[in-house]
Amino acid sequence: MAPDAEAGRRSANHLEIKYPRECSLDAPARRKKMSVSYETIECERCGYAETSLVTAGKFVWSDGSEEYWFSRQLAVCKNCECVVAMEAFPEPAVLDEARKRLGSYWRKLTRNYGVDDVGMMARSKGLAVAEKVIALQRKPVCLSCGSANVAPLVTLDDGGSDDTPIRSLGIQHPGCGGMLTIYGSGGDRAAPLEVTRIYDLHGKQIGTRPGW
Repeated sequence: MAPDAEAGRRSANHLEIKYPRECSLDAPARRKKMSVSYETIECERCGYAETSLVTAGKFVWSDGSEEYWFSRQLAVCKNCECVVAMEAFPEPAVLDEARKRLGSYWRKLTRNYGVDDVGMMARSKGLAVAEKVIALQRKPVCLSCGSANVAPLVTLDDGGSDDTPIRSLGIQHPGCGGMLTIYGSGGDRAAPLEVTRIYDLHGKQIGTRPGW
């Protein structure tokens, strides 16, 4: 693709994102608050486009009394036929080690849980909720429809901060058959909505609230 044609294509998609189905959790909101770079995933055949901002915000599992802020990953849902946020489970070994550090008298006294993934998890609230989810031994689900028929996407190493050339993801757009491509937003940045999405232990959305 010629540089001018590619630039025009990107400019058009930054102005108008097409959604063939109502599968996005929230449209990105432009604000003067914290802004982030992002990636655009596009179908070469039908022109469908979505951004990595579908994973932005706070997503929590709730058992009715406690909440745990869990991680997400970008994915394609065959049920929604679009790009979605998908659960990313904590590693059981990391979870076990985090629980051990929480039980250490010395670490509690000094509040020195470490700066690695285990330490960050040990500082997290509602660790018991994450343990309940892992104990179910279920597959991660689409955070839009709750289906387990999802496949994670490989994103860009820089998180979209560079104006990277369009490249193929090697994955077809469900319901269309066109190949999905990805590229970074470069200097364009967006401020996602500050919203907390609440899910039960099975990954079904049960509510939302404004703010984090």
